Amino acid sequence: MAPELRGYRAEDLPALVALQQACEPEHPLSADDWRYLDSVPDPRAKSGRLVLDDGHALVGYVSYTQLSMIYDPGRFAFTGGVAPGARGRGLGRRLYQALTEALAPHAPHNLSLGCWEQQRAGLDWLAALGYRECLRETESSLELADFDPAAHAQRWADAERAGFRLCSLAALGDTAARRRQIYALDMGFSTDIPTSAPFTPPDFAIYEHLLFGEPGYRAEHCWVALEEDDPVALCWHTLGSATPTVQTSVSGVRRDRRGRGLAMALKSRALAAPLAQYLAEEARLRVHWRLVARSGATTAQTLALLHEAGHVEAEEVRRQQQHRAA
Repeated sequence: MAPELRGYRAEDLPALVALQQACEPEHPLSADDWRYLDSVPDPRAKSGRLVLDDGHALVGYVSYTQLSMIYDPGRFAFTGGVAPGARGRGLGRRLYQALTEALAPHAPHNLSLGCWEQQRAGLDWLAALGYRECLRETESSLELADFDPAAHAQRWADAERAGFRLCSLAALGDTAARRRQIYALDMGFSTDIPTSAPFTPPDFAIYEHLLFGEPGYRAEHCWVALEEDDPVALCWHTLGSATPTVQTSVSGVRRDRRGRGLAMALKSRALAAPLAQYLAEEARLRVHWRLVARSGATTAQTLALLHEAGHVEAEEVRRQQQHRAA
């Protein structure tokens, strides 16, 4: 009997978590992640989700939304998957057809998604539908146990001597005024970050939800370089809610302050501060902590900085964004 295609319901959340983790075990999402993703703060954004239910479990899903930072009324991003044991039965095609039918009233002209390079069958399937690669991101990781803060102490001293103060948002005070300063800084340097579509800065309320509302947000992991009282560089880490990872959420330096060693000084300082906490928890819980960062292939300077800090590229998980005119 064919699985039932229906709309997603709130009570499906545990089954959705299990399905996504079965489809993408290397990049699992938690229930908190899904709640955050579903709390779309942009009133312009249209979103939805369809699932395939065989009466015992969810065996497929497809979600669609619109991204505030590359917003266009006809541009949609989607994600989805079919349970490993249910593949080869045309369920992916069925979900994709349902997706296009659900989006048709909105007159989409562009659909996009991310697909990991090791998902060869998925990439081939997308190519057959007419998708093409428009952006490639490289994931790299750093084993926290191998990170030596002392090796970077001179960078911190040099930054201080040059008139920059490196500190966390927790130390400064996680206030609305400070958050607005970070927002202004981020919107300034984000225009230089490669994206799959033109950058569209969201308003502060949307940004605050997207960045400060992440499940893994902690003020002590958001670091800035201050010149007097003005933030000129940012390095923001978040905690993975499904795996013991520290993820680089946002990182950048104001254009007129680049070339002064601030990027590496701030990256290393932001990681050194909570390092003892991570390692103590690793010993207590026997978990394995690592720092994960993703960089566009065109941001060679960022990749060079990550390599200098000890990051190792995971070649098998290059992420490819695929687009198709609908």
